[in-house]
Amino acid sequence: MVNLSISEVVPSQNTTDREHWTTTRKRNKRYRDQLAIALLFGYKQKERKIITSSPKGMLVTIHSQRKRRILDDANLRGGCKGLVDSLVRLGFIYDDDDEYVKIEYTQAVGKPYYTSIKIEDKG
Repeated sequence: MVNLSISEVVPSQNTTDREHWTTTRKRNKRYRDQLAIALLFGYKQKERKIITSSPKGMLVTIHSQRKRRILDDANLRGGCKGLVDSLVRLGFIYDDDDEYVKIEYTQAVGKPYYTSIKIEDKG
């Protein structure tokens, strides 16, 4: 099981739909950078190879600790698209298709603001 935490809060899909592509690209780069740093400092090299080696049967839980209000489910899932793509790009999960991974989304309001990702092998 892998537990990662980043200081970036997942935005609403309404926000990401209206922003310029460069803003989205910069946010996705911050996701990748923070996830890579969390992996490097949190796990040894052997553990990192085990984490990124399983192609099927992964369960990913994304929890967002938000500033103001709880988003509806569709807006939260749409806002997490860049984060999930970053997980695929870094090799945490093989693909974001339902065949390979099941993703659960949770959220809460309160301080500190962060996003945590828990990845576990369910199969």
